[in-house]
Amino acid sequence: MKSGLSAWLGTSLAAFSDLPLLPMLFGIALMCALITEAASNVATATIFMPIAAGLALGANYDPVLAALAAGMAANLGFANPAATSSNALVYSTGRIPITDMLKAGLLFDLAGAVLIALACLWIVPLLSLT
Repeated sequence: MKSGLSAWLGTSLAAFSDLPLLPMLFGIALMCALITEAASNVATATIFMPIAAGLALGANYDPVLAALAAGMAANLGFANPAATSSNALVYSTGRIPITDMLKAGLLFDLAGAVLIALACLWIVPLLSLT
């Protein structure tokens, strides 16, 4: 069954194609990090990697960098106890209030998106030199 979600997201994110590469990678990474707070990591990566690659191709950038940013960011998700089993385990102790998890987790998501964008822009191309 096709829901049309990927097509809708692709057209909604078309403005990303007008951005320089670093802001585009950051936007893709941040969006994936935030969506993975409520959706499965695998589902987020499966949906966003082809969309990110398409956005990059539309802007004449390497699609591997954008897909890699989406895939790595789909593994973030530090704010919501339901995002990962580790988060649920920490929250279940009762020692960490949900507000503290949200504050710290969103900062980690933001920092992770920045680091992923920077790594995809500067480190990944260096690794592919042969």
